[in-house]
Amino acid sequence: MTEVSSPPRSVETEMRPRLEMPAVQARILLKDQSFLDPTKPTEAPLLKNETVSKFSDRNYTLFEEASLRERKAVEINKQQPFEEKYKTWSDAVQTCFNADANKQRMEALKPFLRITEQNITDVEVKELYKKYFDSRATESGIKTFVRDIVMSCEANGTYDFTPLEQNRESIRWFSQLFGEKSSEMIDQLIAAESKLLANPDKCYETLN
Repeated sequence: MTEVSSPPRSVETEMRPRLEMPAVQARILLKDQSFLDPTKPTEAPLLKNETVSKFSDRNYTLFEEASLRERKAVEINKQQPFEEKYKTWSDAVQTCFNADANKQRMEALKPFLRITEQNITDVEVKELYKKYFDSRATESGIKTFVRDIVMSCEANGTYDFTPLEQNRESIRWFSQLFGEKSSEMIDQLIAAESKLLANPDKCYETLN
């Protein structure tokens, strides 16, 4: 199993300003992921059907590995048994998610994460861990998280991303579970994928 992440920062900690990075979003959507390297000397191709991959085909390994490196780097006790690490992490997440200062954020997040309980218990935290952080899962936890957020805005084959935009700050806050820096990239992943699903032609025009 992967090492558990640090809990999200509390609401008292000021988050970095949200950035809109169209060049990064464009490269996320390209089939050729080598253009995610900012030092690549050749110019990235324009977005079009031939150069863009479908979400189902997109490889999130780079983002998953970066998140894991970031979480391991902030471990306090690397020799601590996994069960103890998980218990410490789970308790911290429950305390954070159930804090009065964070209730508004959590209420906004519940529809995206399909949480129905009033208070977050160890059962809900374990489900979140299995879905997003367990290395035995067949798919990247970050890709699963992005899919959950994006597909929560779909109904009968159409997408309404208004709720996503209205609650983007809360989603960024939650995604700090993947790492503080990783949450910034996840924000760009969600933005890129939602733009592509909402209107591919407009997405290509805007990001190109």
